[in-house]
Amino acid sequence: MLPEDVEIPTLMLLIQPAILVCLFSVLGWWASAKVGFSAPVIEGLVGHGDAVAPFLRALLPSALVAFATAVVLGAYGVFTVGMIPIVEAQPSLPIAAKLLYGGISEEVIARWGILSVLMVLALRLGFGYVAAFWIANLLAAFLFAIGHFGLVFALLDEPSVLLLVAVIVGNSLPAIAFGWLYRAYGLESAMMAHAGGHVLFILGAGIAGLPS
Repeated sequence: MLPEDVEIPTLMLLIQPAILVCLFSVLGWWASAKVGFSAPVIEGLVGHGDAVAPFLRALLPSALVAFATAVVLGAYGVFTVGMIPIVEAQPSLPIAAKLLYGGISEEVIARWGILSVLMVLALRLGFGYVAAFWIANLLAAFLFAIGHFGLVFALLDEPSVLLLVAVIVGNSLPAIAFGWLYRAYGLESAMMAHAGGHVLFILGAGIAGLPS
């Protein structure tokens, strides 16, 4: 939305995500221990247990969710063709950035931070553990999805309701699965599925000729 002659240094663009990651890292560290969530591979690597066993245990479910995520992203891409303009002058985001920000930063923010905090709040409101988890997981997935509205409104002054619904559904479905992985296998499992979904989608989109 800035004038064309205004350039923003790359480091400036990293300030907001860096603040968010740091904030939700701390919140997740506080909240996850209270609700039984963990990052078992990282904990093992820093000397508090075995890192290999939880990694291997999470590998297959993470791969399955990654495949399902790629399918959802592909369906979303096909459904929204023509709804979102392709800005030719704007360089595409490098694959490494998609994997590191999507697979790591977004999972730290959305699952480790937001989901864990919402779980604490739901338990304190008197919900049982399972109900509290699904309430927190669905809310975290919804917040994760509407967090993508910023890009949509940056590209379109008046996006259609259908497009906004597609953005919510297309992002919420994988996010719900990532939340389940986080609870069942640890944060790293959600990270692997998220990053893996991007990899599989990029490969599939390249074969099918879809924008990735």
